Amino acid sequence: MIVRAPASFINKTLWPEFLEIKAALDGYLNEATERIIREAKPRLAILTHYGMTVWRAHPWELAEDLSQRIGTEVKAARDGMSLEL
Repeated sequence: MIVRAPASFINKTLWPEFLEIKAALDGYLNEATERIIREAKPRLAILTHYGMTVWRAHPWELAEDLSQRIGTEVKAARDGMSLEL
């Protein structure tokens, strides 16, 4: 949708609502990722397709933190990465 609206409406209404929804979605996706890895119990989990929020949070650090918390090896995918199966 495209809307032509005053900046005050965007800044006071739309943008705060977007940030609230985005935070809720990010939280849900992080919880779902951890739950899926925890329940599936893979030998190795690889995080892929992260957006800018995760990229800015250093996905390799998020993967290490997740590995420590759940006891499963978790790696962050990177361009050109290959795995031997």
